[in-house]
Amino acid sequence: MTRGALTQVKRWAEDLSTRVFLPYTKHGKPTQQALGVRPVQLWEIAFPDEQGNYEKVMDLIGKGESKLSKTKKTMLRKAVGAKPMRKHEFDATKCFSAWQVAREFIGIREDARAEDGTELV
Repeated sequence: MTRGALTQVKRWAEDLSTRVFLPYTKHGKPTQQALGVRPVQLWEIAFPDEQGNYEKVMDLIGKGESKLSKTKKTMLRKAVGAKPMRKHEFDATKCFSAWQVAREFIGIREDARAEDGTELV
């Protein structure tokens, strides 16, 4: 986990990925490999709870991965106060490019509402 000014965090990650080379053997010959530095991020995507919006948003995000165990997903879901995702048939023609971006859906959470039904932000 990192914490700091965005420019400094980016610089730290770039330094690690471009200045650190570790030895290893490839096809019996010694060589070097750059250190792989990748962020792990948790995102919340908010959208109006109107008929059809869930399907539209899910199509734009695209089909997620299923690499987390059920136990880990349940723990994360509970930590953020979400429920399991609803079933959805994805339309790959509507998805934004997610080349080399793994996406793991944890759950869905409804916004809190006031007594008059207004969403609380």
